[in-house]
Parts: sequence; structure tokens; C-alpha cells
Amino acid sequence: TEISKGLPVFSEWYYGPQVRNMIGYKLTKSNLNGYFQKLTTNINYQHLEESRITRRFKSNNKDYRFEAVDIFGLNMDLLHQGKSSTLNIGVESYYNDVSSTAYRNNIATNLRSAITTRYSDGPTNMSNYALYAQHTQFLKGNWVLNSGLRLNNVQLNANFKDTSLMRFPFTDANQNNTALTGNLGMAYNGADGLRVSFGVSSGFRAPNVDDLTKVFDTRTGYVVVPNKDLKPEYTYNAELNVSKTTSTYSIGASLFHTWFRNALVVDKFKWNNESSILYQGIMSDVYATQNKAKAIVYGFNVNGSANLSPNTTLAATYTYTKGNYADRKLDHIPPTYGRVGLKHDIKKFTAELFTLFNGWKRIEDYNLNGEDNEIYATKDGMPAWQIWNINTNYQLTKKLNFSFQIENIADLNYRYFASGISALGRNYIVQARYSF
Repeated sequence: TEISKGLPVFSEWYYGPQVRNMIGYKLTKSNLNGYFQKLTTNINYQHLEESRITRRFKSNNKDYRFEAVDIFGLNMDLLHQGKSSTLNIGVESYYNDVSSTAYRNNIATNLRSAITTRYSDGPTNMSNYALYAQHTQFLKGNWVLNSGLRLNNVQLNANFKDTSLMRFPFTDANQNNTALTGNLGMAYNGADGLRVSFGVSSGFRAPNVDDLTKVFDTRTGYVVVPNKDLKPEYTYNAELNVSKTTSTYSIGASLFHTWFRNALVVDKFKWNNESSILYQGIMSDVYATQNKAKAIVYGFNVNGSANLSPNTTLAATYTYTKGNYADRKLDHIPPTYGRVGLKHDIKKFTAELFTLFNGWKRIEDYNLNGEDNEIYATKDGMPAWQIWNINTNYQLTKKLNFSFQIENIADLNYRYFASGISALGRNYIVQARYSF
């Protein structure tokens, strides 16, 4: 899908198989004596692996890049339930150990050589620690007050062992960031099905291994390099929700707005005081994740459903989102999207016909310096699309369930925003599920 001067850029580009393992232990104790009545503890371990394999067009050099992550997690939560309030306090910790390796294999001579790793090639780890408290107060007149605080600490230690290939100007990147975030909100739950809620909150995101150590090219002539001087970004959020639910219909809407401070965005950068460098044999413009002073994300959602008959329901939802910083667009902002479905239930049988749709993502709304992948779009952007699907489900017994689905009934050629490949054509799914 990527072309340069009329020729393919790659002969091969694919992901290796993923490995995902997790083991966890959860302990819950209820009816405790004392101020807290319930204790929940979760201890878990994960091991993840993935790889990327590439070979440029008419090249004998096949590049392999491997990542492995070990994650150790702990969460402990205490619950107090009063006559008109609840209080949760807890601690949370996650430790990530990251390994990144790479090599090049010449498919003609079978000789191996060193290449740049995707992330830092030395010992790299990232840890998250948090203390939190969340309080809910039930007030008179169907009002509810929610408030919470969270103390966050994020530490990252990355080491660059082989600095010769990229001429790294540093051998390590370290972060130790602490922030206090919170939320405050009011909600009205009317007896007539009316619900209104408003909330404000703050957010905190420290630079992670991806932000701080990654070297990669999303397109030819463009390379993202590490920036060890990154600082955390902070958000301030406001949201308003209104909904009405009755026995025959429901309707709702929400408005949201987020302000960023020190927003983390990808932009032009200098590496060893140079704005372009030779990367994998290609002279490439240099970019890096950086802190920008201001950014905003805002939008709305509307949704509703109606009971057309005792067994038939029509439901729909629509979401609009925009985001920008300075005079540019933010990455990863989807076009408008939504869903409309007609569902019918007859005893043990359920059938639903529904449509999914995306609006246009115009090229002027792309972030050309980020990861929106405008090279996979048309000259005007990513066209709007709409597909139709059908789901059926039959509950033969309490334990045995059968389902049949058809996706993209019209077999349309469409593509999700930022994707390099088209989505599925007409697709059939037959499934049987037995529970025991």
C-alpha cells in the first residue's frame, strides 16, 4: 500500500505472532468488622511479546524487531458503606519491564548484522504507583455528589546500550513524575426517568516508554526519534450529560471538552542538531514527541432508542469529535461515526439488523506530522462509508447458545481512518457457545 516513485516501498511488512499470558489472583472479603466493610485485592502478572518483520523492495536485507514486556500488578481497595454515602480508598501499582531487540538477516548470504531497536535496547522499566479515594454522597431530592482524589507517581528508567547506529547524544533517559488529580461531579436521578449530570476532572499522563525511547518510521523519509526532555501532560475536563428514560423510549446527549497543558504531540525535531538523518539507508526528516503549550479536544454524543412493539427496538447513536493545538490538528481524532440498529426478540430467538457508518475525514483535518497515516488516504482524505450487518442468536438451553452473523452484507470496499488496509469484505460467522 506504500508507493515511492511508482514502486512498492516494501516487499515484506508483517507482524509476527503475538504472545499473551496472564495469571491473576483476586481476593474479596465482605462483612468485615470496623470502618471498612469490604476488601478487594488483585495481584496479577502478564507476559506479552510482539514483533515486526520488514524487507524493502528488491532488497536482500530482512529486518526483525522484537519486543517483550513483563508486567507485575497490584490493586487493593477498601469500601465503606454508610447510610447515605460510600467511600473507596485504595492503592495501585504496576511495574513494566521492557526488552527490545533487533537484527538484520541477509536472505542471500544468511549473514546477520545489527540494526536499531524499536525501543531502548538496554534495561528499561516503567512503574506506576497511586493512592486514591473516591466518595459518593446521596443528597436529598435525588441528587448525588461524587468527588475523588488520586496521587500518582510514575517512574521510568531507560538505557541505550548500542548508541553507535543512531549516534545517540545520550545513553539513558529517566523520569520521576508526581501529580495530584481529582474529580468533582453532581448528578440528578429523577423518579420520572430524567437524569442530568455535570462533572469536572483533571488528568495526568507521564511520558511512557513509547514516547521517550521509540525509534520508528511510519512512512518513507520520516523518522521519529527519542526526546529525553519530555515532561508530563495535564488535562482539565468538563462533561455534561442529559438523558430521559421511559417504558417506551430513551434519549440522551452529552457534551465534552478537554483542555491540555504541555500536550504530548509529534512535531519536527533536531537530532544532533540536524533536521534530517540517514535512517535505514533513507535520508529522513526528523520528528519527536514534544510538549506543546495548548491543545483542546471537544465534541458531543447523541443517542436514543424506541420500543416500536413489545418485541422490537430501534436504537441509534452518533458521535462527533474535534481536536487541535496551535494552528494544527491533533493525532488520532476519528471522523464522525455512529450506529443504527433494529432488534427483534421472540422468546429464545433474537435478530438484529444494524448499520455502522463513518463520516469523511478530510485531508485538511489530518495531522500530517503525526500518526494519522495520510499516505493511506486519498488526496481528499478518507471517504465516508456505511455498512450493514445482521446478528442472530438462539438460546437452545440455559447452557447452549447458537449465533449466526453476516458482516458487511453488501461486500463494500471501505477503510477505517488511519488504517493501511481495507476492512473485511462480506464475512460470515457461525458460533456455538456452551457454558458450564
